[in-house]
Amino acid sequence: MDYEKFKQDMEKDVLKNLAKRGIEAETDVRHIDKLNDGYDALTVKAPGSVIGVNINLSSAFAAYEDGRDYIDIVERASD
Repeated sequence: MDYEKFKQDMEKDVLKNLAKRGIEAETDVRHIDKLNDGYDALTVKAPGSVIGVNINLSSAFAAYEDGRDYIDIVERASD
């Protein structure tokens, strides 16, 4: 799976996983700039909220490329 598909699938699957747990959420994929570096993040927040949690998609994809199971990555991101 390439990186763009990974980002799309993560957004869809994290939302689906949260819904199974009875959690309603909104998501957005964005680039986060940090000092001299940056990363792509999946922001998860309650509907209408301005506060959310960022999941580092760049690190998650690196773990996937290193052989970590995709379902495990989704589960961890959903916790």
